[in-house]
Amino acid sequence: MKADETKQIAVGLSAFYFLHYATLGIIFPFAGYFFKEVGFSGTEIGLYLSIFPLAKFTITNKWTLLFTKTKWKHLFIATCIFISSISLIPLVYTQNKVIVAILLVIFACSRAGIIPVVDSIAISMDSKIAYGRLRLFGSIGFICTSITAGMLMDKFGIYAFVWTFMTAGLLSIIPSFLLNFSIDTLKPTLKADRKLTPELKIFFFGLIIYLTSFSFLSNFFNIKVAEAVYSQSWAGYMWSIGVLSEIFFLYNQ
Repeated sequence: MKADETKQIAVGLSAFYFLHYATLGIIFPFAGYFFKEVGFSGTEIGLYLSIFPLAKFTITNKWTLLFTKTKWKHLFIATCIFISSISLIPLVYTQNKVIVAILLVIFACSRAGIIPVVDSIAISMDSKIAYGRLRLFGSIGFICTSITAGMLMDKFGIYAFVWTFMTAGLLSIIPSFLLNFSIDTLKPTLKADRKLTPELKIFFFGLIIYLTSFSFLSNFFNIKVAEAVYSQSWAGYMWSIGVLSEIFFLYNQ
């Protein structure tokens, strides 16, 4: 890989991580609070927000296999980002429970494999640029939008959640065209090489415990902040403090 190509991909990855994780800085902190404010119960919020991890578990492999088979990989990625970015817009106009569920399924399925694909590219460049040095831009993006979205929601109302998410999502299409989707690391692993070793079983078990413990924080933290009579701006600051430590570890991995 030539130096100019490496630089282009590094810039694309950094910008993409920044903008893509900027959308997560809106979804993770504020989705539960948004649904609470528009009238959904705690049980309904838990069910709705379980759609995304469920989609990642069931759809990601099929998403990435379809991606590797298509000839127009940049268009495939851009289309999926576009669909996921606009999928939440109808939430401004309807709170019908069935429609909301369908919208969240579309959102989840369209973006399920994006980060695994981009991570594969970033990890393949680890000998030239450490993965953590690229990925930390995602944490910076998360911080920026978790603070900004909180401020905008306090000033303009609950639906600022939808518009800030859409804006960050659509902008992330631009750097996706700087990425090289033809590299060998994106080739699917042969079934014969897919072995669930004891080490992987332990890893997956630990991951299940971690994600289970994180679900309450991501789904209901901002609701509890509001109940404690703090603004969503303050909730954004609280999320940002936690992510700052992530930047330190990513830089020094």
